[in-house]
Amino acid sequence: TAINLRWALDDMRAHLRNRRREERVAAAYARAAEICDEDVATNEAIGRHGLALIEKVARGKKGPVNILTHCNAGALACVGWGTALGVIRSAHDSGKSVHVWVGETRPVLQGARLTAWELDRLGIDATLVADTAPAAAAVVSDAWTHPYSRELAAFPTKTQEASKYWPPVGRVDNVYG
Repeated sequence: TAINLRWALDDMRAHLRNRRREERVAAAYARAAEICDEDVATNEAIGRHGLALIEKVARGKKGPVNILTHCNAGALACVGWGTALGVIRSAHDSGKSVHVWVGETRPVLQGARLTAWELDRLGIDATLVADTAPAAAAVVSDAWTHPYSRELAAFPTKTQEASKYWPPVGRVDNVYG
């Protein structure tokens, strides 16, 4: 989202640079509307493509498709739809059963404050978890089978030992096949 903001500011600056002063306000509003429309169209396309992955995981599966998020990439971060949450919204809106494990996203807690709020407003089932919980759950429950998943789940250290004191928080479905 920080990159999107920088891009939009650079784009707007270039769009207005050679215009007369009295034309700039109207031109800025027009370009802002174009940027918004482009962003929504792009995010909806991301949602459609991501929906295909969720549908693949959902085939032959009992219960919801479990999805892990980190940070915020919903309508609050993008115009009107969202990128990562746009995929989840697309799945939810198409009738797929999804459950979202929302990482709190330290230190600013974007997941806890923004993503969880957005999912609640959309009526999508979600559980807020500490940032370290998904790694422990993946190791303990052998939830991920993609080759990189083991490396990603290798933190925090001694997760296997720590897991004796708390059960797996759930399953994160593998979209890689």
